Amino acid sequence: MAAFDFSRLLKPECFPTNSRLSDTVDKPRVQAISASAEGDLYFGRGSLVCKMGPDGVEEVYAGQFTGGAVDGHRLDEATFISVRCVRVLNPYKGARQPTIMIAEDSGNCIRRIEGDMVTRYAGTGQSGQKDGPRLEATFAFPVDIIKAHDGRFYISDYNHCHIRVIE
Repeated sequence: MAAFDFSRLLKPECFPTNSRLSDTVDKPRVQAISASAEGDLYFGRGSLVCKMGPDGVEEVYAGQFTGGAVDGHRLDEATFISVRCVRVLNPYKGARQPTIMIAEDSGNCIRRIEGDMVTRYAGTGQSGQKDGPRLEATFAFPVDIIKAHDGRFYISDYNHCHIRVIE
């Protein structure tokens, strides 16, 4: 695997001066790095999902500099409140675009990027610990998600000190 020049993450030109993130350039707040087989890194940065290729160039992969929880095209419409965890589900060589799962801590939901579309995968967006169908369940600050070999997703629900399961 190629060595990455992480100093590129600190370059001020990565952020417009009117963005919420422009004042955090010296503290980049990179969250939950996940990698593809091609050597691309995907990670959360505030309200964005970013991608860094083996050449070390960072780009916005999904989201806007404005917060919110809007589904839609990953670059043109989708917004995130706070990207806490990013997991590449199909990190294998030859995958045209990876499927990515995102735990949104302040958004109290799990989102999915599949192709060019972002959708809410689980949770209502309201804080709670209600079990039930994935789109009716509630979370309280989900901070991590992983897919097990049996196909189930396990979520670390931080504020309730639980590990939650999506089957």
